[in-house]
Amino acid sequence: MLLQAPLLLGALLNISIARSWLLPTLAIMRLHAYLAQAVPPGAERLQFAQLPGIEMDELSSLVSGIKDLNDFVQTLEEKQDDRLMDVRNAIEKWGRIEIVDAAFKGVFCV
Repeated sequence: MLLQAPLLLGALLNISIARSWLLPTLAIMRLHAYLAQAVPPGAERLQFAQLPGIEMDELSSLVSGIKDLNDFVQTLEEKQDDRLMDVRNAIEKWGRIEIVDAAFKGVFCV
């Protein structure tokens, strides 16, 4: 089943995009991400489970009241956790988007 999942999800995504179905398209993309990251669908705060050394069962105690990755690092610093350096290195390598300028340009066709 797992070997066929990428093909099936790709086909479903093509169908939903061709028909301009927003919600099914988003759901398929999220499902693809859950399968790629090996985390169960619908659970909150799963981005922290992708960090090195962080287990799913300890997330509830670590992420209470945490909004983003910087808060997560500060929590590990406060607890003087041994995994802090590994987590920092992983976060530094994650990509970030910085929007410098945004504009809308319309094209007039006759």
